[in-house]
Amino acid sequence: MIETVDSLEIAIEIDRRSAEAGKIMPVLIEVNSGREPQKSGVFPEKATHLAKEISGLKNVRLLGLMTMGPPVDKPEESRKYFRETKKVFDEIKSLNLPNAEMKYLSMA
Repeated sequence: MIETVDSLEIAIEIDRRSAEAGKIMPVLIEVNSGREPQKSGVFPEKATHLAKEISGLKNVRLLGLMTMGPPVDKPEESRKYFRETKKVFDEIKSLNLPNAEMKYLSMA
């Protein structure tokens, strides 16, 4: 599984190489829940659009989202980032997109 897909360009390259290998690659969309400029990942408000684009690829299976919240002083300060990512996860899951089975929500 590739857990760091944050653009259609990356997903297309994974799709191309997976097709060459005769495989289907499971992926997670990386969400930059804290909107941190030093981190990669798609912002939460763009994740659903990316999921729709990825779902059209034949050799990629979208299986969920992953995020790493920003560093905080108290663990409870991370909750708002995780809640937002869970909301996006649920939204994408409700769409029942082809080639997507929203099974995993990885948050650290």
